Amino acid sequence: HRDLHSFPTRRSSDLYFSSSPKFAYNSDPGKWQLQRLNRETGEVDAITSSYGGGFRPLISPDGKTLLYATRQDAVTSLRARTLEDRSERWLKHPITRDDQEGFATEDTLPGYAWSRDGKAVFIAIDGKIHRIDFPSGEDHLVPFTCNVKRELAARIMFKDYFAETPVVIGQMRWLHGNADGSRMVFSASGKLWVAEKGGTPRRLTNSDAREFSPEISPDGKWVA
Repeated sequence: HRDLHSFPTRRSSDLYFSSSPKFAYNSDPGKWQLQRLNRETGEVDAITSSYGGGFRPLISPDGKTLLYATRQDAVTSLRARTLEDRSERWLKHPITRDDQEGFATEDTLPGYAWSRDGKAVFIAIDGKIHRIDFPSGEDHLVPFTCNVKRELAARIMFKDYFAETPVVIGQMRWLHGNADGSRMVFSASGKLWVAEKGGTPRRLTNSDAREFSPEISPDGKWVA
């Protein structure tokens, strides 16, 4: 179980944070969800439970609005919740892709911040700094330049040679034979091949698409 990026509110008893269960490669997006901790009672309330998740909570300077990131149609976006009546709406779509499926070693999303007057949000999107007006959601690009001096190591380059001779296949995948063992099909180099017993393999189709996982029908007449 992991917790990231807690944020207190003007009510000193409330603390918002994003939480995730134990990491799993095959877990669905939305494993990160917002929680609220009452530091006086120790009670934890779920704030989000959507498939797109909820993470990187940020309270407005006046304590009235909660911003957080989630996904809309598989695209990371910024959502605003009015704490008084719990109404929500989209503020910015899209923003920088989140890291819900990854290890989130640098958090699930780059940091962002409210302006001091609470009338704008500053956030990095696709390598640029943006100012999102609140509550209109109007997007403005913030000009930014800097002089950078970096020491670069010598370039490492390897020369690759491609032989003109036939390619030797080192692995045959999804190898299947018919009932009497006289014919087999398999996948190699992204294509399907068929070979008679003792014969030379040949392409099964003329398709330019990638082909995988062939299987011969029980009567030996079809390949799926």
